[in-house]
Amino acid sequence: MDRDGAGEGDSEQMEDDLIGQSEKVKELQEQIHQTQDENRHLTKDRDRLRKELDSLREAMSAMEKNDSLFNGPNYRDQLRDSLKQVSEYKQKWQLVDGDKSRLEAQIQRFELMTKRLRKQVEDLEKNEEELKSKNRKSARELRQAQTEIGQLREDNEHLQKRID
Repeated sequence: MDRDGAGEGDSEQMEDDLIGQSEKVKELQEQIHQTQDENRHLTKDRDRLRKELDSLREAMSAMEKNDSLFNGPNYRDQLRDSLKQVSEYKQKWQLVDGDKSRLEAQIQRFELMTKRLRKQVEDLEKNEEELKSKNRKSARELRQAQTEIGQLREDNEHLQKRID
């Protein structure tokens, strides 16, 4: 009877572990989804910044072709502002690229963690099935033993009556 109680406790513990692991897998999947969304957003930002940088470069080359702009009083200010913008865009681009790399690494970690947790869930489910099978077998053996005990008691009573 103690074995049955321990089996049920193990089964309940396995079920609790299984539920906990399933919740972790769901949380990781949600984090992966959020990270992928953030990655897509950063990729769009990077592409947008790249296009802006290209358009600024084109504008700079167009300005260089136009000699009249080189002779104007605002040329140095415009050039300084344009170079400042180019520098800012380069920094933003580097930041976005770094964030993208960080997010990709995080996605890989989450995917590995999810894979490991799924394997654990499968193992726990397998162990749970084995415990249930053992529990059914033990219950069947217990019923058979109780039936045999009942028959032996009847036989004993019958023999006791014959002796008396």
